[in-house]
Amino acid sequence: MTPHAHLFGSTTIAKAKTAGDFKNILRDPILQVDPIIVKPNWVTDDEGTFTTAETLRKVFEALPGKIIIVESYQLGRSWNQKPCGERFRVEGGEQDWYWFRGKGWNWLLNHPDWDWFCKGSHWERIRSEDKLFLDRHGLSDLLAEFGAEYINVTEEIWSERAANPKVVRELVESKYPSCFTDKLHGIVPERLMRLRGTTLVSLTRLKEYNSFTLKNLFGLIPDPIRAWWHGPKDSMLSQSIIDTAKVYGSLFNLHGIWEYGKGTRLRKPDGRLGTPGFKYDIVDGPNILAHGGNLVEMDALLHSLSGYDEDGADHIKLARGVLGKYDDGLLKDAENIVGNWFRAV
Repeated sequence: MTPHAHLFGSTTIAKAKTAGDFKNILRDPILQVDPIIVKPNWVTDDEGTFTTAETLRKVFEALPGKIIIVESYQLGRSWNQKPCGERFRVEGGEQDWYWFRGKGWNWLLNHPDWDWFCKGSHWERIRSEDKLFLDRHGLSDLLAEFGAEYINVTEEIWSERAANPKVVRELVESKYPSCFTDKLHGIVPERLMRLRGTTLVSLTRLKEYNSFTLKNLFGLIPDPIRAWWHGPKDSMLSQSIIDTAKVYGSLFNLHGIWEYGKGTRLRKPDGRLGTPGFKYDIVDGPNILAHGGNLVEMDALLHSLSGYDEDGADHIKLARGVLGKYDDGLLKDAENIVGNWFRAV
């Protein structure tokens, strides 16, 4: 371990800024495989919220194997565009995709079927906007430079190229308790199933809400907005997160990588950006890199160190003992040793 790296259980928390730092820290044998799958966090197009090309480059340079990027389509990556997607008629009015950020969210709770979206020009539009997102942020060029493959799970599942759900279910139930819905057994693309046994990295960053490596895997559900999976008042969210991790944890060796560095969006009551009820700043963080193979332990540590309250940790608590375990003493040890790093901004 370097002087600025500490091990808590199986989770490394370190100071890392350069590509050399990333390479020196990300030495776990589970990362030295070929190929390796990386799930970035590309939920929205908002500054300070998504995994950037700069971070991906550092991670790519630390991984020796062929890299496969896996992500889903997200309407949130289109919300900053005008017009916002395709217009359509619903509930007696005409809307565009931005509607789903408000009242449309509740409509999706009762309409989980995306067949309507796959018809007409919606599908082609979200495909083209996904490419625009990759191009605009230098991600297309980066993938081409490293010869990385991009598998979009929405594209694969909507094109009826899913792995056999019966096989997926058998694999999940051979390792974990049953998923709460059979729908989860149909979310795995056949192209990913053929890579079974390799490492899947959940690569994410500090966000202005409590989202870490387990919740990042929730993004592998193909729906472009996952309102149904949240459930009314988020009543299904924790179980949806845990069960998505069970599905992919039954197929791959899961590993988490998390960063708190350049251009991070931090929610602050007196922030210069945002709206009256949602103020934030874009800051250059203290260059923290964390990684480990026990996502439950890692997320519990990061959740505690980042200062989020206990109410936002329901899925981590429920995952404990199912997806991984940890010693409560680790949280105190980490606070004593590296807690001041997280309050450096």
